[in-house]
Amino acid sequence: MAKKLGKGLPRLAELVVGALFIFSSMGKADDASAFGELISKYGFEWLSILSPVIIIAEMLIGILLLLRIAPRLTAMASFVLVVIFTAAFAYAHLVNGVEDCGCFGNITTDMPVWATYLRNIILLLLSYYIISNNKHTTWSWTWTASTVLILVMTATTFWTGHTWKPSTFYANKIPSTHPLLGKEVSQTPLARYLKADKDSTYLVWVFSYNCGGCVNSIENIKQYQKGVADRFVALSVTDDADGRMHKLLNIPFKAQNVGNELVGFIKVIPTILYIKEGHIFYIIEESVPSVYQFKKLYLEMTDEEILQQQERMR
Repeated sequence: MAKKLGKGLPRLAELVVGALFIFSSMGKADDASAFGELISKYGFEWLSILSPVIIIAEMLIGILLLLRIAPRLTAMASFVLVVIFTAAFAYAHLVNGVEDCGCFGNITTDMPVWATYLRNIILLLLSYYIISNNKHTTWSWTWTASTVLILVMTATTFWTGHTWKPSTFYANKIPSTHPLLGKEVSQTPLARYLKADKDSTYLVWVFSYNCGGCVNSIENIKQYQKGVADRFVALSVTDDADGRMHKLLNIPFKAQNVGNELVGFIKVIPTILYIKEGHIFYIIEESVPSVYQFKKLYLEMTDEEILQQQERMR
């Protein structure tokens, strides 16, 4: 009985670690762009372009462990990956105040910081246990395992590519043909809702109460009301006449309803427009970066300047 249990424990460890990696990969693949933005939020904007690679690598590790193909090498890879993830999260938490690791993408809700560290420690111990109980590097290929591996990895690669776009960090470095970029506000439909003084800066957020990405961006956009521009303006393309959505989403600012007035000019929601000297300087579409990243990437502020400004705002 003891021998059977001893032989079964390494296999159980492989199943647990493999299942967790698959679970993590599936959650991220469902919205690969969001995972790229999360990497940027960690403080590693230049690595956000690797988000699809990380998602596919996680799925590969999980499937290999479940199929028991080269378990020792695969466990080594999982050990190294978890160490890197843990170090990255520790940096993000201590330096940038990030508390949600986003390890499982859209599948799970926020985890407490201590739970994230505990889970990673358990994964490291299980990976080490698999390594120590597989002394030899073996490959157990079968036609069935090969077919499953190819099908799963093909599906993962396809779905990750379908949900991924370059993060805000990269997307806004590509020359844009947006019809509003560089325009004087007075020559655009925005002039109906905003009189842009050339001596002031403005941040305009165009959103919809029915847009999932907009709703998910509200916590980030709340931080934009102070310290980013002289005036914050929210424009909604959908109506909330009874104020029900405002109360439900706990929105602390008023939004003007623009209806279809911006059709042909604003093609993606949410959209952020940064206005300076009466002109539209920056346009960010589809996602809302953290206010910390916005200041660093778009306002070109140093970390020290951002921290000093945050202290003054408290």
